[in-house]
Amino acid sequence: MILGATARNVDEVNRETMQEHKFELDPAVDSFVRQVLDEGQPVICDDVQSDQRISPMTAQVCSFKSMVAVPMHKYGRTSGLIMLGNSKEHRTFTNDEIALVDGVASFVTLAIENARLDMEAWQQRDQVDLIEGLFQASCIETLWEPICTLAQSRADARGSAILLLEEDWLRVAFGTDECRPSFERIPVEGTLLGDVVRNNKPVLENDPDQTRVYSEEAKSLVAVPLHIVGRVIGVVVAANRRGGFESYHLSNLSHFADLAAVAIDNALLRRQVEQRTAPENF
Repeated sequence: MILGATARNVDEVNRETMQEHKFELDPAVDSFVRQVLDEGQPVICDDVQSDQRISPMTAQVCSFKSMVAVPMHKYGRTSGLIMLGNSKEHRTFTNDEIALVDGVASFVTLAIENARLDMEAWQQRDQVDLIEGLFQASCIETLWEPICTLAQSRADARGSAILLLEEDWLRVAFGTDECRPSFERIPVEGTLLGDVVRNNKPVLENDPDQTRVYSEEAKSLVAVPLHIVGRVIGVVVAANRRGGFESYHLSNLSHFADLAAVAIDNALLRRQVEQRTAPENF
């Protein structure tokens, strides 16, 4: 039986179904996983039940007597592993068998990467439609939800929100269910998002002070200021990414915030033109 687990980084191994059981391979508990991910080489366990590198839960769920774990390589780094096990007897795997699993690992890695690229292509098509919609919006209030949707996608996050500056407060214009703000508005002074406004600088926090965040559900976040004609008008925030955020997520969100600000400015100008050309003004 061949079982597999993939990881977004060396600290995270995704959930997989093994013999109708769902569990998480944790490198901190199953040290053989850490060994494969760190060394990028196969790890052989002749006796799974007695091997200290394998947790009792993993040994029970897999029901292996012996196994070999082979790394999956992507772009020069180890991105996951493939496990080949024997549930009938203890045995040592031959070099040919390890080479076979290594070939399977290469094939699976390629298939996963192709699937990821296909998904990204579809997402990009959807994003293009949403972005075009931003610049065609006739009402500024209709911008908030697509802005949050795109911000969440660009940062690979589970939640997002947009807050607008009103004197010394940030008013929540829109927030997704995953990380909906706990209040309708939050103060600029003494809050993490307020720091974004006051300092006019983005922030990335993977373990934020819960007394300073905008939502009790936000366990990690990236937040960037929204600018119109050099003036900060609010904040776009994306929150909760499995494995935490990295600097490129902040860069992606910053670039998108510039685009979103232009769309907001266009909608405001369109509203002004409509108000000035309304029949009652003549």
